[in-house]
Amino acid sequence: MNAQILQKYFKKNMQNKNQKEDGMVIMGALLLFLTISVTVLVGIATPVAIQVRTASDFLQSKQGYISADVLNEEALYRLNQGRTLPSSLVLSFNDSTSTALISDVGTSKQIISTGISGAFTRLSKSIFTQGEGLSISYGAQVGDGGLTMSGSPTIVGSVISNGNINGSGVSTITGSAIASTASVQTTDQQNGSGVPSVNTTFGNVNASQDFAQSFTVSTTTAVARVMVYLKKTGAPSNITVRITTDSSNKPTNTTLISGTLNASQVSTAYGWVPIMFTSNISLTPGTTYWLVLDVPSNSSSKTYVMGVSNTNSYTAGSIMLGRYNTANSWVAQSANNDAFFQIYLGGVSNINGVVVNGSASAYTVTNSTVSGTLSCQNGSGNNKSCNTSSSTPTTRLFPFSNNDIDGWKAEATAGGVYTGNLTLDNIDATSTNALKINGNLTITDAARMTIGGTLYVTGNLSVQGDTDLILNASAGSKSVVVVVDGTVNIGNAANVNGNGTAGSYMVIVTSSGCGGLTSCGGTSAMTISGAAGAVVLLAPNGQVTFNGSASAKAVVAYKMSLTGATTLNYESGLSTISFDGAVGGSSWITDTWKEIYQ
Repeated sequence: MNAQILQKYFKKNMQNKNQKEDGMVIMGALLLFLTISVTVLVGIATPVAIQVRTASDFLQSKQGYISADVLNEEALYRLNQGRTLPSSLVLSFNDSTSTALISDVGTSKQIISTGISGAFTRLSKSIFTQGEGLSISYGAQVGDGGLTMSGSPTIVGSVISNGNINGSGVSTITGSAIASTASVQTTDQQNGSGVPSVNTTFGNVNASQDFAQSFTVSTTTAVARVMVYLKKTGAPSNITVRITTDSSNKPTNTTLISGTLNASQVSTAYGWVPIMFTSNISLTPGTTYWLVLDVPSNSSSKTYVMGVSNTNSYTAGSIMLGRYNTANSWVAQSANNDAFFQIYLGGVSNINGVVVNGSASAYTVTNSTVSGTLSCQNGSGNNKSCNTSSSTPTTRLFPFSNNDIDGWKAEATAGGVYTGNLTLDNIDATSTNALKINGNLTITDAARMTIGGTLYVTGNLSVQGDTDLILNASAGSKSVVVVVDGTVNIGNAANVNGNGTAGSYMVIVTSSGCGGLTSCGGTSAMTISGAAGAVVLLAPNGQVTFNGSASAKAVVAYKMSLTGATTLNYESGLSTISFDGAVGGSSWITDTWKEIYQ
């Protein structure tokens, strides 16, 4: 009996042992599976995490470089617009901060920009020089005549206009659209003419460091600019010109708008000096405001002198001397004294009926679709409401002057003169030197003209049929200017182009005012139906009309019209167009632009 019980006991223990061993095997297998799974997951996740971090680092580094590079562009823009370029610039966006230090290197400007994003620092260095070039910053830059688009035209790039921008159909601007305050303005307030009866000096001591004249306006039309009658002694600093509010018949420190009066525009003899503001606002009629000329520091040998009348000729205001940033420093002058000054109102432009893929800015924007920020004071029929916190942009100057055009003409004349109308019909012609044609130039019927130097046509230029007007390959990356006194007509199958090298453009300039400053019976200064190559068109006094499937790289004109499937395709290389001759535009151009390393 005892043997049977003992046998059963051992048998049961063996069964329990086997069950435990089986459980241990299962647990071991499960643990092994989990270990392998975790190892595989870690093996997959680690490269992904590294890639994500690498991508994030790349984006931060790229963002740092872009933030640095933007300040170089800002410096070039300010130089070519005649705006103040301080010794440093600062920009912050998208968690990036960039700082640019500006210095003079001989007659050039050096800009070293540092962009910081996260743990990354990138540096960009530029050196800008003046002359022998032209800087085009927009796909289209239009003067007071404005821009009209109809059908399905497209401007690949940004547009800035001193007049209205009007579209119909599907009129598209892929960059930004800016309608600035036009220069067509009215004088709302003015005083003084002839020889000033009183010379009022300021900028000499603390008590008369700054000059102030009170005034009122008659309408709510936005302020566009002011003029003051000044002269200087020595070499004083630039002046910050402000319009401020009034408190107890004195200027306050509340600046409504401001602009810079460049000392270089003032001579030792009296003259009217214009000041453009950095923004535009409407003032309240009948309310007293102050025009303050704020000099940064005073010097007895570096002063300004304001022309002043002493007959109370401007009854709506008076003069004070003092310091803008010092409370209770203003002291009234004789009640009969008033400055020689002018206040201009008006010229505020609008944008209507366009599709803008970038941002849009104007005093009034209507019936438009804007992907980016919409900055306006008034708006209706748009896809979004106006952001009224930004002021209307001010008038922009063209990137070249009449002096530049005269210089190009002189350069062409020095190369040789052809007298009489010149017609090229089904032939090839090559001109490697600068040339002046006293008459019309007609290129027609499969003819080809290759030029290598500045060309000046005193009559009209016509390029029609299956023809070419191109730049000689020997010019390399340089561009050539064709100056025309008359009208320019480029037909459907015509090809006007550079030589195919990057940076090589054909720049056609006309001084004709047709369709712009003069009517010419409806004829435009430039009529473009072809010109599919690297061509830049400049018509500062007249209208450029595009129709059909015309195209160009950039246009600067007093007035501009695009119809049909016209395309302007702006290229970044246009920010620096270099010429091979001794004469170029008065713009600042790029000598060096590259990333540098610490």
